Amino acid sequence: RASLLLRHLVVKSSPSRAADVSGRALAMPSVLGSASPMEVDAPLFVGRADALSRPVELRGRLYYPRSDEALQRFLEAPQDFVRWPAPSRVGVHPALAVVGPPLSGKTTLARELAKHTGACCISIPEVITEICSPTAWQSALSRELSDHVASGAEVPDGLLVEALRRRLLSADVLRRGWVLDDFPQTEAQARAMDEAGIVPQRVFAVEFSDGAALVRCKEKVKERVQKREDEIKREEEMKRAAEEEAEEAAPAAEEEEDAAEEKVVEGAAAEEEEKEPDAELVRLQEEPGLQRARLDAYRRTAPLVEVYYSLMYDNVRRLDGCKSVWAIYDAALKEVAASASRRSEYYRRTGLGLAARVHGLCLRPQRMMSSMSSWGTHCPVALTLGNELVQCKDARFTIEYKGKIYWMSSEEYADLFVQDPGSFLHVPLPASVPRRLRPCERRAKVAAQLEDYCPVALVDRKELVKSGGFHVVEFMDKAYSLQSPDAEAKFMRRPMRYVQRAKLPSKRPALRGEQAALLASLQKGRECRGCESSDMLTFMQVSVAELICQALVDSGEKRPLYPGKTARESALLFLSKFLRAKNAINTSLYSEQVRGEFDAFLSDCALPSALGALAARKAAADEDYRA
Repeated sequence: RASLLLRHLVVKSSPSRAADVSGRALAMPSVLGSASPMEVDAPLFVGRADALSRPVELRGRLYYPRSDEALQRFLEAPQDFVRWPAPSRVGVHPALAVVGPPLSGKTTLARELAKHTGACCISIPEVITEICSPTAWQSALSRELSDHVASGAEVPDGLLVEALRRRLLSADVLRRGWVLDDFPQTEAQARAMDEAGIVPQRVFAVEFSDGAALVRCKEKVKERVQKREDEIKREEEMKRAAEEEAEEAAPAAEEEEDAAEEKVVEGAAAEEEEKEPDAELVRLQEEPGLQRARLDAYRRTAPLVEVYYSLMYDNVRRLDGCKSVWAIYDAALKEVAASASRRSEYYRRTGLGLAARVHGLCLRPQRMMSSMSSWGTHCPVALTLGNELVQCKDARFTIEYKGKIYWMSSEEYADLFVQDPGSFLHVPLPASVPRRLRPCERRAKVAAQLEDYCPVALVDRKELVKSGGFHVVEFMDKAYSLQSPDAEAKFMRRPMRYVQRAKLPSKRPALRGEQAALLASLQKGRECRGCESSDMLTFMQVSVAELICQALVDSGEKRPLYPGKTARESALLFLSKFLRAKNAINTSLYSEQVRGEFDAFLSDCALPSALGALAARKAAADEDYRA
C-alpha cells in the first residue's frame, strides 16, 4: 500500500540530469549513497562506468539501481528498498592474485580483472624495472635489486616481497586495489607475503594441461616465425627498392662500380647468413623446450602454494583454462564481487554492533585464536537448543559478535545466531568438557571407568560391551572407553547423560575367556586326566551345585505353572524361591519367612491343576445328572 503512494513520486533520470540537480542542491544522494538499493553491500567497481547510469529521484533523493531489472523492481515497489540501512563507509578494494602454468592466459585474466574492477595490475618484473630505473628514487632496496639484476643472480624472496610491499603502498593502489600477475610462485614467497601482511582476498589458480600449453606454444611460435619472416621479406624489399632508386640517380660508370661492389657485398652477406642464421628465429625454434622447463618448474612449486593458501585462508578458487575466455572472466568477476560484498557486509554489521560472518575475509589464524570466545569451538546454539556439546571444525560457520569469534555446527544454526546472537549466549559452557585422548595419552592413562565397558551401549541399549581402548575420552578427570567412533561422538555431545546413568549391574555374565577356562577344566576332569589346583572348582561352585541340581530335579517332577506365567517363567521362579528357601545361612526368622513364601508359591502353582480337576468333576456330575 505504501508503494502505491510512492510509485507516483518516483522519477527516472539520467546521469547528466542527476549531476545537474545534485550540483544545484535540488536533489541529494540518498542515505545509501552510490550503493545499490537492491543490494546495499554489492561492490561498486571503478571500472564499471555503467553502474551509475540509471539514477532515480524520489522525494529529493537520488538512488542508483545497477541494472534494468533492478530499476524496474524499484519503480514498482520503492517502499521495499528505501529503508535499507546505510552501507559501510570503509572502502573495499580488490586484492587478488592470479597464478597458473605458462601460456594458460593468466596475464590476460589479470589485466581483464584490473580493467573491470578498476584495480592496478601488478607484475613483479615491472615492479623491479620501475624501482631499478635511473629516474627512480635511489634507496638501499633499489641498489640491492640493481646489484642482483646486474650480476644475473636470483633475487631473494625477501627483496621481491619488500619491492611488492612498496608498490602496494602507492597512492593509486591504495585508492583502487591490486591484482597480482603470476605471484607468488613458491610457498616461501607466499609465507614471506604473509609475514609482510600481504594477503590476497582471492587466489585464482588457472588449471591448464601440459599438452594444451605445448599446443598453444607451437601455435604462437608458428605465428611469430611467420611474422618474423614477413618482416625480413619486407626489409629486403625496402632495401632493394632503395638500391634501385639510387642506381637510377647515379651515373652509368658509378652504377657499374656500385653493382660490382654490391655483388661482392651481397655474396659476403649471403655467406654470413648461411653461416649465422637469424638469432630471433633460433630462439623461437627453441621456445617449446623452454616452455617445457617452465611447466616442470610450475608443477613442482604450484601445489604447495595452493595448499598453503587453502589451509590458511581458504581463498583459492580454481578456473578451467580450457573454457572460453568469457566464461573464465565471468566466473572470476562473480567471485570477486561475492568477496567484496562479504567484506562490505562485515564492516557494516560490525559497525552497528551486529553479528557478522567472517569466513572468506582471510583473517589470520592468530587473529582467530586471539578473538576466540569463552565457548571455544563449541556451538552455543546447539548447547541452548539441544543441550549438546558440539565441537565445530568447519570454519565456514564462524561468526564474529562484539569482537569475539563463535563457531557454529551448521548453516541453519549460523543463520539463527546471526539473527539474534544474544538469545544463545545465556547458557554458559560447562566448566568441564570432554576431551579425546591421543594415543600417547591413552597408553599413559590409568584404567577407564566402568571396567572398560562402553557407557553408551550400557545406557542406550542396556548391553555390556567391552571396548577395545581405541576411543578414550577424558571427562571430569576420569577416562571412559567407547566401543566405536559413533559411540564416542554421542558421549562427546552429552557426557553427563551417560556418566550419570551408566551403572554396572551387581551380577555380570562371565567373560568369554573365563567361561572357556571353566569348560576346559570340566572336560579335563571328565576325561580322567586329573585336575590341577588352578582347574579346581571354587567353594561357591561346589556348595551351590547340589542345591541347583536338586531344584532342577524338583522342577522337572512338579512341573510348576504359576497363574499368568509361562512354563519357562514359572520354572525360573521355582528355581529362585527354592534356592532362597534352602539357603543354609538364613536366620531362623528369615528362613521361616522364605519357606512360607515357597509354600505359597507351590499352592498357587497347584491352583491351575485344582481348577482343572474341579472343572472335570463338575462336567462328570453334569453328565451323570443328564443321564
